Amino acid sequence: MFSEFQEPDKEAISRLKLYRYEGPVVIVDSLSRFQKEIKKIAGEELLGLDSERRPSFKKGAIHPISLVQIATRDCVYLLRLNEINFPRPLIDILENKNQLKVGIGLDDDLSGLQSLKKFNPAGFLDLSHYFQAEGYTHSSLKFLSAMVLNVRISKKQQVSNWEREQLTEPQIKYAATDAWLPREIYLAMMEDGIHPKI
Repeated sequence: MFSEFQEPDKEAISRLKLYRYEGPVVIVDSLSRFQKEIKKIAGEELLGLDSERRPSFKKGAIHPISLVQIATRDCVYLLRLNEINFPRPLIDILENKNQLKVGIGLDDDLSGLQSLKKFNPAGFLDLSHYFQAEGYTHSSLKFLSAMVLNVRISKKQQVSNWEREQLTEPQIKYAATDAWLPREIYLAMMEDGIHPKI
């Protein structure tokens, strides 16, 4: 871990070990699967959260969010909204002020989700906001993973098609990693005595 969260430059990041989440992943692509898994997510106190959408290469065109990734203490759930829509129990989690949901750059995720269905977000902690307020130049997942966890991540799958019929293994690893790491960064900060507030 970088001492006192010193910002690494691109060259320093390039020398770090490449990290990918290798734990259990559950792909939720049907309502029956959702109903089975959502209770496990709802029972957690701390979640990592991210979302993906199919990239658009036309100016002004934005596709809806098609995937929500939620990390628990021992699993990452990939919720395929393009298959299951936006079920009420998921909204209940997003509105639960007593369940901490940690992410990076959550403004885009939340605005994209609210364009699907209006809800009142509660219990969210955006780590990028914390580091920006502390005067850090960079606050992306790539930089925070390097700065706090001393690992490098790949963003190659970011602009892949998240609405394809079957997600590829690289997509699954990428999506799971992007939800898992904010949770890990938060826990590492807590261990160092840093307690970012909502």
